[in-house]
Amino acid sequence: MLGIEISGTFLDLAPGTSAQVERQSPFFGMDSLADEHSMPLTLLYTPKNAKALGLPNHFYTRREKLKIPGVKLYDGFNFSYTGELVIQAAQLNVNDITKSTITAYFLTGVSSFFTRIKGKKLKDLELGGVRTFAWTNNNPASSFKGFWQHIHETLAGTMDYSFGPIRNEKWAGNSEEGTPDWMNRLNNQGTLDYSNNFNTLAPQVSLRYVLDCVFSEQGWQMDISAMEGTHWEKLFMPSFYGVTWQKIIQVQQEPYFSYTPLPTIKMDLRNHVPPEYPIANLIIDLRNRYNWGFAFDSNARVCRMFPLKGLAYGKRKDWTRYMAALWDSDFSEEVKVFAFQNEGDGSDGLSSAPDFEKVQFGLPVFSYTELMGPAEGNFNQVVYCWKENQYWQCRYNEEEQRYEWGHFADGVHAYEPKDFNETITTGISTMPVYRTLWRTNGGNFYGLFPMCEQEGNWEGKQGEFVPWTMRLLFHRGWVWEAGQAGFKGQIKYPCLTSVASTITQEEPDLPWSNVYKHELNGSDMGIVSYWFRESLEYMSRGEISSGVLLLPRPELMEFRWDDVILLRNIPFLVEQMTDVIPYNGQVKARLKRIG
Repeated sequence: MLGIEISGTFLDLAPGTSAQVERQSPFFGMDSLADEHSMPLTLLYTPKNAKALGLPNHFYTRREKLKIPGVKLYDGFNFSYTGELVIQAAQLNVNDITKSTITAYFLTGVSSFFTRIKGKKLKDLELGGVRTFAWTNNNPASSFKGFWQHIHETLAGTMDYSFGPIRNEKWAGNSEEGTPDWMNRLNNQGTLDYSNNFNTLAPQVSLRYVLDCVFSEQGWQMDISAMEGTHWEKLFMPSFYGVTWQKIIQVQQEPYFSYTPLPTIKMDLRNHVPPEYPIANLIIDLRNRYNWGFAFDSNARVCRMFPLKGLAYGKRKDWTRYMAALWDSDFSEEVKVFAFQNEGDGSDGLSSAPDFEKVQFGLPVFSYTELMGPAEGNFNQVVYCWKENQYWQCRYNEEEQRYEWGHFADGVHAYEPKDFNETITTGISTMPVYRTLWRTNGGNFYGLFPMCEQEGNWEGKQGEFVPWTMRLLFHRGWVWEAGQAGFKGQIKYPCLTSVASTITQEEPDLPWSNVYKHELNGSDMGIVSYWFRESLEYMSRGEISSGVLLLPRPELMEFRWDDVILLRNIPFLVEQMTDVIPYNGQVKARLKRIG
């Protein structure tokens, strides 16, 4: 017998009422996370039902969908699922109100969570609310703690946001002389430049912090234990909205105005996440870019985040003995070869992918500093520099009458293997890094800095607000600068990057780079190699088996989507399951072969 409990009250159900629950794995399908829902249920009008459902008077007075969280389904005395009941339609019997009905369906797992965030954007999260800081002084090391001291504390990359430096010559909408060319510009001491950041102090927000807020604000928790050691928590999303921390005052000397700090400075992280970016897209885009799985347990209200590359090595369960007699196998799909594509920000002048048609490539080198001398012999040749993840071309400078190396392209765009027939697309991209002469006192000193050409926003800006899309960069904290020859310089600087290595490699390399491919001499540290390689082996397969499993109820209740199911010693992952409450001992299943 089916039971539906709401806040301790079981609804009155007509005899023989059942619920067919259809669940699809959240690990397959690239454009959405799959549903876990029941087929429509018909509920009768009774005073108890009306009270439990929170419907005044009669069902027919409802004019919009009603979503009731925390609903439990029972199979007799056995608990089955926790989720959300959605009431969507009503039928009124004007002659006998007790014969009026409503139509509802039950959502569990991923469907229950996604219903709660439907239509919401990142800017709709609380994200800690408004943070308020007092102004004390502009000495980063001062014991009088205020705004300036706080934002320097964030530069270690261990807090919920940071103010790392990013090159951006289009912050003001153009690159004319005198306009800002950095976000969070540094001075020669490696700290934020007090005199040259009027409207360009724009934080980067921690991806981990945003995900924590996504779930905690819906009453859920995250389990990230399986992500340990992957350094994913170093990813931050840049903002293109400046913090208002100074005002302009009139003075008597030229240029007759001056910038002065506000006595109280307020910062709201809701202004510093991609403003039009849906929350649901974040989870889907993370899966498509990094092959991360999100397993939703609506009973415990916990989302477990883990690398899908280990999916084929999950807990193995032999269900051969539960197979019904007839099974169908479909292997008509061709073997898939996957390409990977960013949807870059069209407002960024560096978002266009390079054209490598008819390009003559030279042998790749470890770093820009190892390029051969430009000469007639390598004229027009394009060489890949691994550390910077850039392509450089030997060109002839007619004005100066000499050969020189010029920047040709960045390696942050699509990955398209030969003969690909399927594309995995994500709304998350990154930024290239450029070897940059960033200070000259006592010599020439370089750093690897991310670069974009994206118009910024700030309070009081004249002109349109320019939204931005999701980009992620590693925050490496404080790293050593490089001298002219590439060796360790004199001071450290706060480093945001899309590659695994720092400019001097005095700091240990990360295990992967935040670009699809980052290869030298057969060793690839890119996203595809690190996060997708094992998964592509089964994602490319086309064999699907469908049939009925005569599963005992405890076996069904213990099933998880990352279980590897053995049928006659062949490993499968379940794509879809359908069962009925009251449970009749049968589950319709669709499984994908992975070995």
